[in-house]
Amino acid sequence: MKETWYKKIITITTVVVLVELSILSTLSQQVTSSLSSYNNKETTNLESTNIQKIELSDDAFHGTQKYLSVEWWYFDALLNDGYSLHAGFKVYSLRNLGVVYPIIEIYKDRDLLVRVLKPYSLSRLSASTHYPSVKVDNQS
Repeated sequence: MKETWYKKIITITTVVVLVELSILSTLSQQVTSSLSSYNNKETTNLESTNIQKIELSDDAFHGTQKYLSVEWWYFDALLNDGYSLHAGFKVYSLRNLGVVYPIIEIYKDRDLLVRVLKPYSLSRLSASTHYPSVKVDNQS
């Protein structure tokens, strides 16, 4: 049975997620090491750091023409009754091909109760390149 391009994208996405997790683990170790050495130094002057103004377009959809692009928009909410909510969109794209993963997770006292994660074709994504606005099938 021939695999459709959609199934191939999902397979590639799974590999990318595993690579991301490996990279994040390595980065986490490096950051922890850097922070422990940083804590032993005096605090640097803020004027000497490279702080830049953030524009709305920085959080907009960027995509790419040459490389696999991964972009993520999310919202987290902590409620007073022990519940918390995580909702977001993760987009894997290359040119006009890719997959979008909207996700909703509901937790009670840090225990996952509900996870809704459904892949969609990139063609069903509507995203602004000027400000953070992401929709699948015209629903954000």
